Amino acid sequence: MEELYQIDPFYSVYYFDKYAGHNNLTAEMPDTRTGQKPLEFSESVFRGALHPVLWLDQFGDVHWNDAAEREMYQYLLNKQYPKFSNINESSSSSDRAEAYISDCQSRQLIILPQWLKGGFFSRYHCFIEQFGQTLYSPLMAVLTPRLFYFSNADQDDYLAEGILGYLAPMSLCSGYMHHPKLKDLSLNIKTLTKEERREGNNYVRIDTIEQLRSSTIRAKNKQLLVIPHVWKFSYEHIPHRRWLFDYDRIAAKHNIHYYSSIADLVDHSNEHIYRSANLTFNPDQWEPRNRPWQSYSDNLQNSNSTLTWKDKVFTSFLRYMFILFFYQPVPRVQFLTKLLHQHWITYLAHKTKQTYELEASAMAGIFIRRGDKMSEDSFYLKHGYWRNISLYIKGLRDEERRRHFKFTPIFVLTDDADVMSSIIQYSNISSVSNDEIFARKHLSGRQIIYNIYAPQRCFNPFNRVGFDQFLVNINFLIQYSKFIVGHTDSNIGRFLEEIIYAQSQLNEGIQTQTSVKNAPDT
Repeated sequence: MEELYQIDPFYSVYYFDKYAGHNNLTAEMPDTRTGQKPLEFSESVFRGALHPVLWLDQFGDVHWNDAAEREMYQYLLNKQYPKFSNINESSSSSDRAEAYISDCQSRQLIILPQWLKGGFFSRYHCFIEQFGQTLYSPLMAVLTPRLFYFSNADQDDYLAEGILGYLAPMSLCSGYMHHPKLKDLSLNIKTLTKEERREGNNYVRIDTIEQLRSSTIRAKNKQLLVIPHVWKFSYEHIPHRRWLFDYDRIAAKHNIHYYSSIADLVDHSNEHIYRSANLTFNPDQWEPRNRPWQSYSDNLQNSNSTLTWKDKVFTSFLRYMFILFFYQPVPRVQFLTKLLHQHWITYLAHKTKQTYELEASAMAGIFIRRGDKMSEDSFYLKHGYWRNISLYIKGLRDEERRRHFKFTPIFVLTDDADVMSSIIQYSNISSVSNDEIFARKHLSGRQIIYNIYAPQRCFNPFNRVGFDQFLVNINFLIQYSKFIVGHTDSNIGRFLEEIIYAQSQLNEGIQTQTSVKNAPDT
């Protein structure tokens, strides 16, 4: 139990220390080309490469090697959590905090208004798109607070911060935004949630990529640069693409910068982005699974230009990296997740009279989103009613047959209390009825587990259990499930697929749908 209390009481600004000490990644890379012949697609070769490599496999999944992931993390750390040379590492924490606060008071920031509409992951996905646009500038990005409005969610959002109240700070200055010395800055940022405001004394509104890239912006002495758009301009030609994936990365880092010409930024003729020689689809018509919700209206190269498959592979990679980098629940959520895990392994060990570990038991998850989502659920739109529970269980049974393995126990995440009650009933070996025969047959005798800290054992938007418990459910699935049946019509299902794939894609043979699958329609 001692390990449960070893969570930093303050948000861990340097959470990504797992990549500390890898300074050798900036060393000159070996040239793996043989003459002028292009490299043939070889997963084993790419995985063993010492330099960053990105590729598209035959099934349409984006892959990257460990070096690419490490360097991208380091880039994001430098942008959002810079270490200042004038701060002594041996200084006391209070002295360092004062130095950080002083820096934030004078630092120019890019402000992203939090999306007004939608739920938690609607706003989170939109933030991912907004942040990508800031990569045309070295400035730190900060997300504005904004109250949740839907389904009585404002009752939980008592600080009127939206997603900011449930995730670790998205930048160094975000982490200190509640400090009294940053009160004026915090108030100025809060006033920028209304797009109709005109340019004020303290900020500049950014409406074009060229404006964001312009060095004259800094000369205006405005502390805040505001990007009010979510899908205004794309981010496939950021300088870091050349810095990371160019064959001659040393030269690229010297010659390519944020104010480089457009011709230099869009020249990707010499980069480590490949595709399988055995594609099962037309790459010109391919779209990544984690693509943006909407198309961009302003492209750096040409507003009417069509993205190449390499552009799409690169932006897909960035979205995966953003998901990994920014999804860090606050310590109280992580603590509750550990408590929930401790509860179930203790309960199941007592029940089975043997040592029990969820990690070793290959726990499966079932995610069923209903509530008010009938207008977005593809099955409901087609048939006029929800998928029954048996279809989710069929998805589970299909995977069990493929693996020749039976999942137990099963963690259930749903927003429908009736669904939760039914699943628990079906698992009872003494339960007898003629409804949902398939689900009853294959759930009978299984151990159904859930969030015991949620009053009605589910996340019901019409009878709220709070975002903390909602994120505990999400966290639990991410950390302990080996397979999830859900549906990507839901933002939650989409997020689970993205983050679990991104966490595990370095594993041999991993595909986007080997860990998270849509429930079948028939």
